[in-house]
Amino acid sequence: MRNANYGFEAIKNRYKILGGTPKEIHDDFKYMSTLRKVDMISSILNQLSRGDLKVRSTLKDIYGLSLPGIFEIIKNSWFLLLLMSIAGYIIGAASEPVIQRFSEHLD
Repeated sequence: MRNANYGFEAIKNRYKILGGTPKEIHDDFKYMSTLRKVDMISSILNQLSRGDLKVRSTLKDIYGLSLPGIFEIIKNSWFLLLLMSIAGYIIGAASEPVIQRFSEHLD
């Protein structure tokens, strides 16, 4: 990158500001560094597309402990979605008589 705000040039300028004397890095090494970054990103994207990208994160780390996070966990798991759908159906069916009795008293 040839921009003084990014990459090697930014590191060099920051080092000068902090009082250091930067060493010159040959462009071939900068190019190799860029290729390494491209290879790493390519590897990550390939693993992601194949479905074998491994992460060491818990569901709590990924989704958090909020209501939208819990909904995302349920939505992304067919088993939990099925379980919650059945539970919702049972709760709805069980609460229907109670709601009907309550609505009769309002009339």
